[in-house]
Amino acid sequence: MRARALAWAGVLAAVAACSSGLRIDPAEYCRREPQDPACPAAGSAGASGEGGGGGGSAGASGAGAGGSSGLGGGGSGGGGPCESDAACAADEGAGSLCVGGDCTAPSASCSRATLVVVDAGREPSGVPEGACHFRALGPALAAVGSETKSVLVFADSAEAPAPVALGAGLALEGRAADPTKPVALEVAAPIAGAPLVTLADGSSLKGFALDGAGAAKGVAASSGSVTLAGPLTIKAATLALELTGEAKATVTGSEAAPVLVTANARGVLIGPTAGLTFDGDGKSGAVVEGTTAGAGVLVEAGTGSLAATLLDGVTFRNNTFSGVSAGSGAVEVRRARQVSVASCTFEKNLVSVTLAGEGKSLSGDFNGLTLSGNDFSAALTGSGGAVVCGSNLKAETQLSVGPGDFFPGGKACSDLPAPAFGCGGGVAVGYDAPAGSVVVQCL
Repeated sequence: MRARALAWAGVLAAVAACSSGLRIDPAEYCRREPQDPACPAAGSAGASGEGGGGGGSAGASGAGAGGSSGLGGGGSGGGGPCESDAACAADEGAGSLCVGGDCTAPSASCSRATLVVVDAGREPSGVPEGACHFRALGPALAAVGSETKSVLVFADSAEAPAPVALGAGLALEGRAADPTKPVALEVAAPIAGAPLVTLADGSSLKGFALDGAGAAKGVAASSGSVTLAGPLTIKAATLALELTGEAKATVTGSEAAPVLVTANARGVLIGPTAGLTFDGDGKSGAVVEGTTAGAGVLVEAGTGSLAATLLDGVTFRNNTFSGVSAGSGAVEVRRARQVSVASCTFEKNLVSVTLAGEGKSLSGDFNGLTLSGNDFSAALTGSGGAVVCGSNLKAETQLSVGPGDFFPGGKACSDLPAPAFGCGGGVAVGYDAPAGSVVVQCL
């Protein structure tokens, strides 16, 4: 009853004002008395008054056709959804797009902290209000400034005019219509032997599929900490992931958002002072398969750096190349490195783990390599090979094998025969230089 009394008080006040010659602003009245039944709910078309029934594009009050100077038009978009990018640009300003039924902020006033690339017909989610929007990746990358933190791509494919170099702290994320699939990133003018994407300190890449077409590298970083995450595919590259200098990369995949390194000439290269954490959740969460001209993962000889490599939960499959400079099989580790291979699955690789002495190794050069919890039960190819091979070792070398490693035939470390001379014929542990035998220590 008190609310109705207040409403009537407002009406009486309005009548009194009219009688004294004062003009009532209906929009202002409804702003102050929104509970009055004569006032529409915010955002509704409202009752008809001077100039029409609230049909203005922004729903604001104002006389004239399509306006709403009656008791209405109080909400945004009172005239319905936008019709086209051109209409939004005409109404709001250059750079305004029609996205999800609303006009985005124009170029002159949008926020460049987040840049959004969106296909027509897609409704992006999780986008900050006022972000700059684009229909193509090229213009978005050209608009990146010092304040830009992320570029979000809502499309199933996107084209960059040239190889992409992400500045420090910049995140490039693809969001395809199917969240389990990556956005196909096409580079219009790739450079032979150069990476399609280069990462700087603090930058990240997520949700894309890269195709080196047999000529370009995939992703490279030479300094700082960088991040890659699934869904991510790197295929047909001369080198899928190159880490040099002091770069430290974290690569994370899962069953729902896998990281797939497939059909590349070479897989992952970790330079003398670089480091990598490659983490897969589930058997298909992180996969390195089908390298044709080098190792799936090559950890180059160290120079005293404590940079570590952790391979955890990665599946290595069909890596059958044998070579010297580019490495062999699934994982090749060279001298004086800290490397942990844990909970990985190895299937049909020429060699699953190679200890490469390069004819220079000392007895303690592989003390930093440990194996634990790996499934080697299907590691061998039908033509032989070895699960573990000490290659061109100069001195007797100790290999630490932790609990939970299972070798062909279901054998645990304690069940293995003595390491054999030679790395063929399907041996569990072998070595190919008489002076460089391997001694297995079961932890």
